[in-house]
Amino acid sequence: MSSPAEKAQSPASDAASPKGKAKSPTPGPASPATARASSAAPKSPTPALATPAAAARESTPAPEIPGLLSGAHWLEQLYTAPISDDPKHVVDIGTGTGKPCTQGSTGMSNQVEVLTQYIGLWAIDFADKFPDCTVIGTDISPIQPTWIPPNLRFDIDDYTKEWAYESNHFDYIHMRWLTGTTKDWTAAYKEAYRCLKPGGWIEHIDASGTIYSEDNTINEENAMVQWGKIWQEAGRKSGNPVDLLERNLQEQGMKEAGFVNVTKKDYPIPVSQWPKAEKRKELGQFFYLVYTQDLEGLCQYMFGTVMGWPQEQITVYLAHLRAELKNMSLHGLMDFRVVYAQKPLEC
Repeated sequence: MSSPAEKAQSPASDAASPKGKAKSPTPGPASPATARASSAAPKSPTPALATPAAAARESTPAPEIPGLLSGAHWLEQLYTAPISDDPKHVVDIGTGTGKPCTQGSTGMSNQVEVLTQYIGLWAIDFADKFPDCTVIGTDISPIQPTWIPPNLRFDIDDYTKEWAYESNHFDYIHMRWLTGTTKDWTAAYKEAYRCLKPGGWIEHIDASGTIYSEDNTINEENAMVQWGKIWQEAGRKSGNPVDLLERNLQEQGMKEAGFVNVTKKDYPIPVSQWPKAEKRKELGQFFYLVYTQDLEGLCQYMFGTVMGWPQEQITVYLAHLRAELKNMSLHGLMDFRVVYAQKPLEC
């Protein structure tokens, strides 16, 4: 699992960046990834889910989604950390495929390929913005495009192990959508600390699994609310925590690793396109695509393998969840948290 506001943009092919700049062909990763085998937690029966609220069964059809491309990113900017105007060495940890999502087809239920695949675009966009900076995107799989900016390369690397980079090298380290992928966040931040130059910055954006509303349109009976509780329990059983926000693991881990000037900001993101404000609606559209891209695959492991749910229970639960996400009268939100911090100048 790895995950992570995008503006609506016109489609682009792999042969051009999201900003339309021509690319130079660059060799892809040199070696295939060796994914670590994860040990499944013991299965345990889970009580049947409460029946979702009746409102979900009378859902208002969701309007059609326009084409969306990942380019401007969640917060309409590539970063929030106060990095220098002239960074020389930057790494994006867990970069993803670098492929934009396809245009919308006939609505929220019929998106064909989408979107945790978008994440590598961050590295592409950062390399475009800073052409004199050497940018690296890392992942455990060789799934990135080869037609990229000349100052960008993709490496095969597992951030949960010792990083394959020299100490005091990077000006900025970017991480996002990595919840549930490591057992020890402090250890990962210590590697980042080692690889950053004195005065360099780390920034990590990740999401809570908890869905809530500010206007009481969802409650404990809703599948959306139940999601967070099930998700966190699965994280505890697997040993890879997913409750980063609830346990404040980003801020705490960075401080334990030795970082200073730690800053934390939370952003409530709509889980579907229910908001009336255009920008908030766009955020909800994007999140919906990310969230629902492969719910079955995600739940087969977390709910089936880890929690021990039978297939029928998973299928019924996801049917309720999808119905609620398409119900524009249910105003679900999920918090995203950005935490950035600095390596001391004197260290």
